[in-house]
Amino acid sequence: TDFVKAHEDTDLVHDVGMAVDRIKEWKAHTLRAANQREAKAVAMRCRNAATCLIKMDWAMKFLPQRFRERMVDFFGKRGISWHVATVQQVEATEFYIHVVSNCTQDSLTVAALLQHTLNEVKARHPQMTTAYLRSVM
Repeated sequence: TDFVKAHEDTDLVHDVGMAVDRIKEWKAHTLRAANQREAKAVAMRCRNAATCLIKMDWAMKFLPQRFRERMVDFFGKRGISWHVATVQQVEATEFYIHVVSNCTQDSLTVAALLQHTLNEVKARHPQMTTAYLRSVM
């Protein structure tokens, strides 16, 4: 019975540790969401013909390995991915979709896709001087 009790205690400690980790992840998400809402509100108030708000995020991969995956398991996986950027201007909204094969969803890839999006926006709208960026994640 001592073995069973010790095993149950180990399971309980593990479960409590996992619950604490999930609560910390949820609190961090809530804080990020509040900061992003405030930043979006500021960006929307400051918009004019020379500014835009770019919201971007990775969309689902074409062939996920599991039906549902936690974000920490999903991030950084290789495969056919697509990255979506929505460019909101005063007069219009444009969508830029990048389909990328065999890439890692890391900061270098996002920076390259963002640079391409900004170059395209500037080519189409030479008057643009300011872009507010928001990751929708």
